[in-house]
Amino acid sequence: MRQDHAARPNGVGIHFAFGIALKKVTGRNGADTYDETTSQLSELYKSKAQHSCGRKSSTPRRRIFTGYFQPVFEADGSVLAQKSGMDIYPIEMVRVHPDGREEKLFRIARQ
Repeated sequence: MRQDHAARPNGVGIHFAFGIALKKVTGRNGADTYDETTSQLSELYKSKAQHSCGRKSSTPRRRIFTGYFQPVFEADGSVLAQKSGMDIYPIEMVRVHPDGREEKLFRIARQ
């Protein structure tokens, strides 16, 4: 006979025990807690997005995936970042100016 590793001696699984404890402490079940949490995070993200200094890029759209990693915001409004993508080997350090221009600084080789 197969034993359930998540079962307790009283026959209630750990995930059910968590739900019972959540209901006991907060008065809400897991679904309600999840909905409230995602709603709060959504409002927080929207408020931060309204206050962020979004910039439009003047560079033409590419159909190739490109990722910008580890951004550092400079005092002059430019952003330094690692750029990686399908058409970039292996990684470039770039400076994105406030007007959207992108300046390639150097390439980083993989070791």
